[in-house]
Amino acid sequence: MNHDNSTVPFGLSRRAMLGGLGGLGLATALSIEACASDGGGFFPAADDRDGWLKAWLRVQASLGEQDSPWWYMGRIYAQVGEERPNHILNLEGTEIYWPRPLGNGEYSISSRTLTFFKDPATDEMLDEFTNPYTGETIEVSPNILGGPDGARYTKEGMIFAEHIDPSGELRRWNWDWKVSGPHVWLMASRGMTHAPQPWLEAMTMFCRREDFADPGIESLRSSFSSTYFSPWLRWMGMQGQPGHLIWHSSGCKLSSVDEVSDAYRERADRLFPGQLTANPASFD
Repeated sequence: MNHDNSTVPFGLSRRAMLGGLGGLGLATALSIEACASDGGGFFPAADDRDGWLKAWLRVQASLGEQDSPWWYMGRIYAQVGEERPNHILNLEGTEIYWPRPLGNGEYSISSRTLTFFKDPATDEMLDEFTNPYTGETIEVSPNILGGPDGARYTKEGMIFAEHIDPSGELRRWNWDWKVSGPHVWLMASRGMTHAPQPWLEAMTMFCRREDFADPGIESLRSSFSSTYFSPWLRWMGMQGQPGHLIWHSSGCKLSSVDEVSDAYRERADRLFPGQLTANPASFD
C-alpha cells in the first residue's frame, strides 16, 4: 500500500490519501456511478452524501471507533528510460485506520502504515539492499507513516489536519462505484505535480454485494489492488537520477492484526512495538 515516506507528508497514510486524502494536486469533482444496470436503487441516491460517506467508511475502515487493519503484499519495479521494467523489490505491510465520529456527520481519521521491503527472489525481509543501478549495498529503511487525527472526512471531501496542511483546503472525493453480480467495487485515484517528478496512484477496492447491502455491518471485509508510480525511494540514494518506480500491491482488510503473517508480526513487534494500532491514545 504505501510507499515512500520521502514523498508523503507525515501524518498521512497512503491508502487514506488515495481514497480522499488522495487528490493532492488535483481538484476533482465528486464522481459517483450508481450503475444504471442495477436499476433497483442498490447504492445511495446521487445526492445522499451522508450515505456515500458512510459507504466509503464501511469499505475503507469502519463506522465505529476501532482498528481497521489492512494487510498487503506486492512488487516494486524500476523503470529507467526505455529499458524493460526491472523487478527489484517485494513488499509486505499493514495500514490501519481508526475513525472517530465528530457528531456532526463528519469523522476524524487516525492511521498508521508500516511497510517492510523484501528480496524479490526469496521474498525474505531485507536489512540491506544492493542497488543494481549504483552497485552500492545500503541499509533498507521501512516505510513508516501515520499520526492521530490526521484528516477530517466530510460529506464533500476530506480536509487535512492543520499540522499537515494549515490551508484548510477541501480535497473532494474521487470515487467511481460499480456493482456486478455478487461484487461491489469502487475505483479512486490520486496524483501530484509537486514531487520530484509527477506521480499517480490508481486503486480498486472490492467487497461482497450481500455484505454491502446489510447496514448492520459497520466494517466490510474488503480487498484491494493498486498500482503506483513514484520517484526513487529516499534510502536508495538516487534522487535526481532518471527513472522511477512502479509499485503493484494487493491485500485485504483483516478482523485483527493477529491475521498477518508470523514473520511480519515478529518483525513489527520487535522493531516497532505499538505500531500495529491506530488508536489515537497509542500516539501519546
